[in-house]
Amino acid sequence: DPDRHHRRSTRLPGWNYAAPGAYFVTICAAQRAHLFGEVAGGAVAYSPIGDLVRTLWLQIPSHHPHAQLDEWVIMPNHMHGIINIEGSHHESLDLETNPIDFRDVEYLENNWKPSRGGITGIHNPMLNQNLSTMLRWYTGRVSYEAHKINPDFGWHKRFHDRIIRDPEEYRI
Repeated sequence: DPDRHHRRSTRLPGWNYAAPGAYFVTICAAQRAHLFGEVAGGAVAYSPIGDLVRTLWLQIPSHHPHAQLDEWVIMPNHMHGIINIEGSHHESLDLETNPIDFRDVEYLENNWKPSRGGITGIHNPMLNQNLSTMLRWYTGRVSYEAHKINPDFGWHKRFHDRIIRDPEEYRI
């Protein structure tokens, strides 16, 4: 029943999530279970799954060359991180003179043309260079490895993202 069972999109309407920019993301463990470690002495002591979460997060740029990582933190049941998509004026610190004005921004088209993509060819969603594709790869790899440690491991069904719009927001 679409009137009772639907998910409202949390995405900014009209924004191309493959466009250059900085994105603050939060990803939670299913049911907010404390699977990534425990706080001890003001720091998180990573569990084996927490080590996977950290190690694979740091591998995102090697699998998605258009991505650069900025600050990130892993908590016992979730993680936060900033991902810059290549070409972003956030990377060049040009935000001081060019903050994103969402009334005025030109949305870039994804012009990347893959030469392969399995059975689906160029329609394979994993070939798209966007935030969701990066996080789908990341959560999939963590899940695959984490299931070897804990077969009940899982992620919350969705992640939260926020487009970082100006230098003040980036510094926070």
